[in-house]
Amino acid sequence: MVRDGDGIIEEILRYFTSAPNPIQLAVAIYAVGLLPQKKHQLWSLPAGTGKSRIIACAALTYLKTRALGQVHIVIPTKLLKDRDQSTFAPLWELGSVQGRVEYHEDIPDLVDATDLVIFDEADLFLFSKYDQVAQMSEKRHVLAFTASVSATNFGSVEQELVRMLNFEALSYSVVKRENEQEADFDQLLVGPTQPKLDELIERYIQD
Repeated sequence: MVRDGDGIIEEILRYFTSAPNPIQLAVAIYAVGLLPQKKHQLWSLPAGTGKSRIIACAALTYLKTRALGQVHIVIPTKLLKDRDQSTFAPLWELGSVQGRVEYHEDIPDLVDATDLVIFDEADLFLFSKYDQVAQMSEKRHVLAFTASVSATNFGSVEQELVRMLNFEALSYSVVKRENEQEADFDQLLVGPTQPKLDELIERYIQD
């Protein structure tokens, strides 16, 4: 698991105006920490829970814990790609990784074995460009995010597709505390995908 023991990631995020909330930060660090064991991950996140911030934080975590490699962020819509590229440009400068992040609207052609590829709206690529995804991801780390398909409720087609691509299907669900009157996402806990994720989120909420 990635350990931000010196607080490097958190220190950088202190100066970023669009920083992730504690849950978004925990999910990002957890996903990167799983990569040595689960190099291809498909995350299903509830709509409105900040996929863009999770993706950016995962990219930063990957780069700050490795001396080599780049991060390729793939967003299929030009408008959203341009928005995120502009929004998170200051974060890459704060982290001194601005030369190691590239944005794409389609699957990148040149990806080194030390690189990380992150897909937003991943289901669009998994279904329409299966062969390209399979070829690109064969020897590389891939984080794929979607709000369109629940990882706990895949149909037979989705399950077979994930199996053939050797992706691990992961998800988390937001659970309201008993003493909460309103669903404020910054104050919510998650139902654990694995116990370590729950523990990590508790750490950031308590801190």
